[in-house]
Amino acid sequence: MKKLSTLMLALAMCFILVACGASTTPTTSAEPTVSAGSTDAVAPAVVEASEEASGDWYDYADVFTTTYYGITAANEPVVFVMNDAEDFAVLAVVNPDTMESVSFVGEMTLSDDGLYTITDTTSNLSLTFSAEFYEDGSVALDMGDLGSLAVMPCEQSEAFDLLNEIDASTTSVA
Repeated sequence: MKKLSTLMLALAMCFILVACGASTTPTTSAEPTVSAGSTDAVAPAVVEASEEASGDWYDYADVFTTTYYGITAANEPVVFVMNDAEDFAVLAVVNPDTMESVSFVGEMTLSDDGLYTITDTTSNLSLTFSAEFYEDGSVALDMGDLGSLAVMPCEQSEAFDLLNEIDASTTSVA
């Protein structure tokens, strides 16, 4: 939990640098919907990206077409990107005080009980959460004891700039 909080704070610092600025409070005007698909051809290209220490996230603009950002209750920036099939994703959080980051890059699965799990391709650690998708485009992510947050859609360039800044300026702790 300490590592996730640390990452979230570092991501907040990067988020401030990128200045994406928008409300992160979801509205509940529509019922949440959850969907998942599978395109195995996408995963190998993204796995290679996660193994590169100095890759550019813009190289994967055709893969990660759905992009979100937000700020946790502890003011830690969060970036969440995924492919259209919702079967490969990145969730990163930064601790701006320590400039440490936690990220999960890998296959995303949807269980029968509606929980998403991202399994990191490098560490094999996983993060499980529920997601509620709202009519305004926001998504509420609930990670149980680790906390919850809301993310809003953002431009690909904002998400990729933030991910590049995380890679360049933070120390990964998970």
